Amino acid sequence: MDQSATEDTPAQTMSNNRERQPAKWPAAVCLVLLLVGYVAFLGSYYAPAISHPDANGYWAQGTLIAKTGRATFRPESPLQYIGMHWLVTDSGLYVSRYPPGLPVAVALMSRLFGSEASVLLNPILAVATLLGVFLLTRSVVGAGWGVLAALCLAINPVFNSQALTCISHMAVAALLIWGVYILACWSRQGHLVQAFGAGLFLGCIPTVRYPE
Repeated sequence: MDQSATEDTPAQTMSNNRERQPAKWPAAVCLVLLLVGYVAFLGSYYAPAISHPDANGYWAQGTLIAKTGRATFRPESPLQYIGMHWLVTDSGLYVSRYPPGLPVAVALMSRLFGSEASVLLNPILAVATLLGVFLLTRSVVGAGWGVLAALCLAINPVFNSQALTCISHMAVAALLIWGVYILACWSRQGHLVQAFGAGLFLGCIPTVRYPE
């Protein structure tokens, strides 16, 4: 019996494997379209302002760090507005009840691009979170499911409200998703830098929000 009639050559085997594997480019195109559409969606509602009591604790602290290098202050006037999330010490020094992780990012954006640009931080983190959800889901169940997972998050009203509000939940979501994704990469590939990266992302979460 001729073995060539029953066994594929290496070239035939590779060709057959390529035929069985779903093409990756449709998922990539769908992801790009989703992210571009999501950026346009956020842009239609974006306004360079803060409008939440918690935002004063984060963005005012970030602006303070950008301008003075300190996260505390003393009022310049008895009539000065001070948000509800600032705590006063016995010496009259005001300290935000929130940790400085997110304010440091706000300060960096303010120094580089201006104070109005700092309000873009959460929309940028929202897009990064969608990308992270796609990559994490793709690594577990495939690219098609990754696009679907990102789409489901993109149309979630709570997620979108966090993307357009100057509070800390979006930063926590981005750090969590990317930390878990890098951790999943480390579990497969075992590179030390991946373990360090995962620990860095996940370890930064309490610097943004204590209860997390």
